[in-house]
Amino acid sequence: MAMALASGGSGFGTIVLGILTTKVINDNNGDGEGWKSAFYMLAAVSAGGVMIPGYFLSSPPTPAAPGGTVKKEPPSFGEVVASPGLSYFMACLFVFSLGVWNPIVHNFEAATDNGFNSDDVGNMISIGFGVGTVLGRPLAAKILEFTGKREGFPAFLLLMAVLAALYPTMASRDDGSLALICVNNAFYGFGFGAFIANLPPITAELVGMEKFPVALGLVYASCATMMIGPPLCGYYAHPPTHPPHPRTPPLLPAACCTNNYRTRQ
Repeated sequence: MAMALASGGSGFGTIVLGILTTKVINDNNGDGEGWKSAFYMLAAVSAGGVMIPGYFLSSPPTPAAPGGTVKKEPPSFGEVVASPGLSYFMACLFVFSLGVWNPIVHNFEAATDNGFNSDDVGNMISIGFGVGTVLGRPLAAKILEFTGKREGFPAFLLLMAVLAALYPTMASRDDGSLALICVNNAFYGFGFGAFIANLPPITAELVGMEKFPVALGLVYASCATMMIGPPLCGYYAHPPTHPPHPRTPPLLPAACCTNNYRTRQ
């Protein structure tokens, strides 16, 4: 629960910064340079965030062990990797992460391609996803207290898969609306907030606290495929007009996106 509440600020930032950035881009004296001001603003926010870890660097050191007590050596990297269940958990996250970030990246263009106003869509996605992630973290922590962390966790992944499959209908001009776009992103944000907030406690439950620091780093590293799925799917949806590099397997983007689609189902 503490992790869920502490990380809820990112959802609040999604709401405020999403709307504020759109306003700065559109209202910067009409000179077409608003995007620069928006990036300066975001850079200032990011720079301010550096102060937070900097503050913790000045925290007092851990008290020394009592006299006569030999401090136990931390587990080796190999011992952490060999922890039962950790490799399987990382493999599942590696595959799932290929698809989990795609809706967040491509929902905007999917809606605007269907004729919705870009500003309206951007605001609906920011508000919906932000509210969902803020509420999703603590509510999911409470739900998992009853179901068990590892037992209930897959349900949130399934929720995101279902919402990703429903989005093309909810964002279409025929059957969708801005309200449905907001609702879809709110529930997707709920699942995503639960997904992110529960990685640390599940990791701790798997390996124990002695191995936790290294294991958590490995778990987050296995989610790095979040950065691979969106550009691959963007490439597949809008392939460049020039021929691919002769060393690039032409079916690689299609294969990755097919796998990406299946993991969301």
